[in-house]
Amino acid sequence: MSHPALTQLRALRYCKEIPALDPQLLDWLLLEDSMTKRFEQQGKTVSVTMIREGFVEQNEIPEELPLLPKESRYWLREILLCADGEPWLAGRTVVPVSTLSGPELALLTGIRHPRQFQLRFRLLPLRT
Repeated sequence: MSHPALTQLRALRYCKEIPALDPQLLDWLLLEDSMTKRFEQQGKTVSVTMIREGFVEQNEIPEELPLLPKESRYWLREILLCADGEPWLAGRTVVPVSTLSGPELALLTGIRHPRQFQLRFRLLPLRT
């Protein structure tokens, strides 16, 4: 399964430094708390659509690979976070297998994210 939002997400490029952006936009992009909570604070009903989840090899994550430890497999999760049924955020998480131990194993059941992961997301344009 695929979604047009994931095409936009895959087109993103990484920056070594955070570019100068509007403070309100930075507040959203640098959020370290739950994006789900942030959407709910906007008075929205939040749902998650799982696009892809499972183990992948290095050849399936060429953009992320330079940013991660070299391993034979990684855990990949791609989601759409929707507000009132409208996709607001496309997320892609890549986790080195070596970090999936102890409480981090909960990632495999979708409960929580481990401390060591690479996350790329894109806030989707809002319709007015």
